[in-house]
Amino acid sequence: MEYKTIAISTLLSFYSFFSIAQTFQSIYFPFSDLSIDRMSHGDFNGDSLPDFLIVNSNSGLMQIGINNGLEAPEFKDIPGYKATDDAVIIDIDEDGDLDIIGRTIWEGVYLYLNDGNAIFDRRKFDLADYETIKFSDVTGDGNIEVIVGTFELAVYKMDKTSFNLTLLYAGDFGNGVIGALNAKDLDNDGDLDIIVNIKTSGLVLFEQTAPLMFETKLLYDDIYDAGILDIANINNDNIDDFVLYSYDNRHGKIVLSEGSGQYSDVMIDSGFFTNTLTLVGDLNADNKQEVIVFEFSLTNGFKMSIYEYEEELTELLVVEDHLFAFAGGITDLDNDGDTDFYFFQINGTTPGLVYYLSDGLLMDSEGVGFNTDVEIYPNPAKEIINIDVGGDLSYQVNLYDLEGRLLMSSTNTKHLVLDSTPKGTYLLEIKDKNSDQKVVRKIIIWK
Repeated sequence: MEYKTIAISTLLSFYSFFSIAQTFQSIYFPFSDLSIDRMSHGDFNGDSLPDFLIVNSNSGLMQIGINNGLEAPEFKDIPGYKATDDAVIIDIDEDGDLDIIGRTIWEGVYLYLNDGNAIFDRRKFDLADYETIKFSDVTGDGNIEVIVGTFELAVYKMDKTSFNLTLLYAGDFGNGVIGALNAKDLDNDGDLDIIVNIKTSGLVLFEQTAPLMFETKLLYDDIYDAGILDIANINNDNIDDFVLYSYDNRHGKIVLSEGSGQYSDVMIDSGFFTNTLTLVGDLNADNKQEVIVFEFSLTNGFKMSIYEYEEELTELLVVEDHLFAFAGGITDLDNDGDTDFYFFQINGTTPGLVYYLSDGLLMDSEGVGFNTDVEIYPNPAKEIINIDVGGDLSYQVNLYDLEGRLLMSSTNTKHLVLDSTPKGTYLLEIKDKNSDQKVVRKIIIWK
């Protein structure tokens, strides 16, 4: 396990990426398999921490990784498993825990039913092969329906005990193939709509005008072989945008709203690079999604970038590292209330899982920010935290746990000794005693 502080706060503040300076803690966990190409997350054992599902579709590996906080996840096989493509994590039997559904090449579609302790029972699911699948309450009756994309769009009612399927809707596209789909009430009329990417046509909206009655509309005419379709608020105009990613040609694009039902596309990677992974999420709690892109080029090397839309899509270079990251996600990894991200990097020297833990301190400007420099190190820390405050300042140092309990307090100290402090995540507050200005940093303690 390796810790590293990623110094992105200066870059991101310069580009107005965050309202105040923010940093991430990077944690690396070695893993021997070099070909993990799918990864997703969900709380499989009910401890409020997101666990992981990893797949190597070439070798047939499929494992569950139990999140152990700041320690390496515990990966284990699913008994009777088969490598599953396009896996979906959902509580399919509605018993309060998360299950897995996915297709197995040459064998069909399977359910992996969770007993609540990350122990899974594998059983066949009576569904033909599919290109893409989603589970949503399409009819609005409080039950989950199955939305399936192939050469047609189909919606099935599912019995949550027997898992038998009843066809509710089918729409044929002739020779078009649905590569990706998603669902959301785009027009805010109380009915769930379905958005699909047809490889030969582009983005098509299925607007639900009455229960299981759809009107189709071509949102954006394009020929793009997308395998992922995310709905996001990229340009902050209160109209949904779409982020597409193609597994086949390894490039991503954003279809941006321009108002009045018009859209345009923006490539989110250079043509000189291969886009190996694209993640979408609101990293800084500003109700606007950012896009994290991993890229590789034989001539230009590799990089991880964060994009945000400010008048135009702006690339914010974060770090030139992490060769061949093909799988990952965005979630609160350490259950501290902010948004982190993770990915699996594949290279010959440091293959494994990487966490980026956000400091998450997106506070109001009132009372924030010293008129002097503050340096806190090391972070993560084992035995001692050093505190360097510039200038002739009288200040108070307070260490809190994530529930707000004060654990340690001192005046004008240069060090905090951590001998009796358990490993975990804490908040360190440094407060100017004269002006009440303060800075707060998330501190990771490990033993």
